[in-house]
Amino acid sequence: MLVLLVLALPSSAADLNYSTMLPTTPNGAGVPSDSKIFWVEWREGAARYTELLGANEEVQKKVGKPLDRQGALCILWTKVAEFARDTEKSLGARAKEQGRTPPTWPATAVSRTAERAKKECEDPTDGYGDKQPNLGRRYMEELAKSKPSRAELVQDADLLGSLTRLAGSIEELVMSLPARAGTAIQAGSGSVPILNPYLFLRRECQGVECSL
Repeated sequence: MLVLLVLALPSSAADLNYSTMLPTTPNGAGVPSDSKIFWVEWREGAARYTELLGANEEVQKKVGKPLDRQGALCILWTKVAEFARDTEKSLGARAKEQGRTPPTWPATAVSRTAERAKKECEDPTDGYGDKQPNLGRRYMEELAKSKPSRAELVQDADLLGSLTRLAGSIEELVMSLPARAGTAIQAGSGSVPILNPYLFLRRECQGVECSL
């Protein structure tokens, strides 16, 4: 009976492997196989972000509980959805700037990942059927209130490395896009700061020094 009880307990952050909690294939998220690199970086960036937030002592102390599996999934899919949305915006802006036609798949990815994030961030029920606050949402709320915690998070080399690769993938894709009908391709003016990884951490950078 004791063994069954232990197995029934929710996993804590220390027991979770965030990199394995998201699908390895991109199709379910609306990303075509030939653009898999975007899913790879969204996935890796979200996993590292969740790892950092789950291990943040200040945030954990304020929430009062360690991050559990459902909370981790909430953070993971929220960040994937945000990375997808910012990818779509950056890709569209860069393509327009250079007179190119952007692909349509990012819009599908934004819709699908946002829907999944909404589902994972719902409040779970306890053993008595009562709803409890989703810990992932609580962790993100407390992070937003803490400037020191956000400042620490946005300086992580692994997170920035993943987002830098994401930015570079956007730039490479834009250069391969066809020109819009009747439009001559122009050299980029640099007005869209795609190569800055902090473009994907706008909320975390509010009131925090975010510069390379």
